[in-house]
Amino acid sequence: MLNGNGEKIWLGHDLENMLLTSKDNSAYFALSIPELIQNSDDIQISLWNRNGSRIEIESISIEVIENIWN
Repeated sequence: MLNGNGEKIWLGHDLENMLLTSKDNSAYFALSIPELIQNSDDIQISLWNRNGSRIEIESISIEVIENIWN
């Protein structure tokens, strides 16, 4: 998906900071899906290992919920 300037839409969080401050090596993130995204659009979700160090992901869960507060 491209924004109005023709650039890819990219959203992210720093997993490393989240894990370093976690007591149980867990990380949880929440993102709002931009209004530009349509139901028929594809979304790619990836992890970037910028340091190239060995990591182990035991589980990953992706959930989409409706924002009931707005």
